[in-house]
Amino acid sequence: GRSRMNEVIRFVPRAEVDARQRVADFIALARDRLTALVSQSDWDNDVWDASSSFVRKGKQNAASRLHFFRHGTMVSRGDNVSGTPFEEPFGDFARALIRYQHSVAPMVFERLKARLWALSHLDAAFRSLGRASDITKLSADVLFAAVRIGGEGVQGAARYQRAAMLQAIFEFCRDHGFLATPFVWKHGVRKAPDVTERIGDDFAERRAAKVPGRRAIDILALAYCKPVNFRDRVLSAVTAIC
Repeated sequence: GRSRMNEVIRFVPRAEVDARQRVADFIALARDRLTALVSQSDWDNDVWDASSSFVRKGKQNAASRLHFFRHGTMVSRGDNVSGTPFEEPFGDFARALIRYQHSVAPMVFERLKARLWALSHLDAAFRSLGRASDITKLSADVLFAAVRIGGEGVQGAARYQRAAMLQAIFEFCRDHGFLATPFVWKHGVRKAPDVTERIGDDFAERRAAKVPGRRAIDILALAYCKPVNFRDRVLSAVTAIC
């Protein structure tokens, strides 16, 4: 769904403080100064009803809710949704990241929800390794575990997109000084072939497979130049045009 605009306030990390304080500063800015998605009084809620922030094409009456729940714990019973909330301070960091990134670069609801899913994959990765979900202690093994968790049950483009979302979150954390020990990381998931891509050897091969061979073109030209009847001339002309 299309999002409605909010005031843009950018986070500038302080160089003189450590990673943990920068994360605390970031959370404070998102909670106390930004207004996107929900009212300030709803900040602590585990479910944000952001319906008023989006216009969803073809789904005008659909609720746009963001669930700050642990991966795999959400249960829906009609309109009632329950789950195990993120532990703090990871929950507040997730809220801050979702509100801040939507404020800086508004996105459709489905993409925002996918970003929240990526955060839940990170949380699950920390816990799968027996660690507390502490964004300042993000590491390559946590990220690779998150890629594995996010890729379960999906293939191709969806798996790549989920890995790319984790890559974007990592780079945001690195660039804003949230990591106690900065490092370099790439998700390593290969992009699925895009059959609509119009460059490269793969496209050239697909195009060549669709183009009629030389013999077929010669026969078409002969049918047009020396038609047996009017029908031959019309059909050959139409075929050449198409």
